[in-house]
Amino acid sequence: MKNFLKFSFAFFIFLLILLLFENKKLEKFELITYDWRLKNSAFKEDIPLVIVGITGDFEKEIGEPFSRKYYSKILKILKEEDAKIVIFDIFFPTFSEKNDEDLEFLKSIKENGKVVLPVFSPVKLEKRKGEIYIVDSIRGSAIQFENFALSTGHINTYQDKDQIIRRFPAYIKYREKIYPQIGIEVKRILSLKSELPLDSDGMFLY
Repeated sequence: MKNFLKFSFAFFIFLLILLLFENKKLEKFELITYDWRLKNSAFKEDIPLVIVGITGDFEKEIGEPFSRKYYSKILKILKEEDAKIVIFDIFFPTFSEKNDEDLEFLKSIKENGKVVLPVFSPVKLEKRKGEIYIVDSIRGSAIQFENFALSTGHINTYQDKDQIIRRFPAYIKYREKIYPQIGIEVKRILSLKSELPLDSDGMFLY
């Protein structure tokens, strides 16, 4: 009788786990616990990092849109402060040799020498070879800006089933060029030797 009860209990647990797995309950629970672990984790070292955010209130304060002349000034300041690397997460898709602000911004990118510009693929990431996602379209800054940038990296993200972004494709490929995720590219440039953990889908968690 005891053996029968043990077997029945074990079989019940097995069915319960199977049911939860089929209904994606365990996956949702794992996502919740991951968020909790991330929130309560502590960095072991200080990272010198400055994030520049441009808000609508700031534009009202200066009385005009935040144009490229201000980005040029920021790049000059960061060069004087000897910033190791400057990462943009916005695009500058147009360039005109007749536009003084464009020419000044181009000069600032060249003189700074440490600018990493983003690219983005607007198509759904589905095709993959190993860790690399193959895309049919890419968006980025004007080629003049990219030519003087130190490097480029992609800023594509991946939403989990609860619509929260936790994962990033490590690499995307457009035609013959492979773009690392912008954080991975910065890691390469700075020669950081920590291991890059990827899941079976070629993604890494933030």
